[in-house]
Amino acid sequence: MTTETHHVDILIEDDDIALDVAGGVLYVERAVSIAQDLKHAIRESGFLSAMIAERDKELRAYYEQQILLLVEEDTRIVPGSVTFTLTTPTFPDSRGIWQLLADTYQYGQIKVTP
Repeated sequence: MTTETHHVDILIEDDDIALDVAGGVLYVERAVSIAQDLKHAIRESGFLSAMIAERDKELRAYYEQQILLLVEEDTRIVPGSVTFTLTTPTFPDSRGIWQLLADTYQYGQIKVTP
């Protein structure tokens, strides 16, 4: 009997490879691996930084749309299932947090906070 694992990746925390107490590499798999891949793709695209820095509403909407299209290009994501929203800021933290939700074909819904 063999166990087949899909979607395995090295865990990245604080922009570095995560290690266990013995110095071994930690891994993530399945939905967590897909969410991590999407987070990195969004960051590397530059769309999120451009969107946050942009003051023009139309250009902000453009960058948001580019992020949605980028995520939907991933073959593990169900097209049309992606939402990207800003959580409502709460006092005293007035920033809010961007959150992406998407359905995967194999593991159900994932949440990404880029």
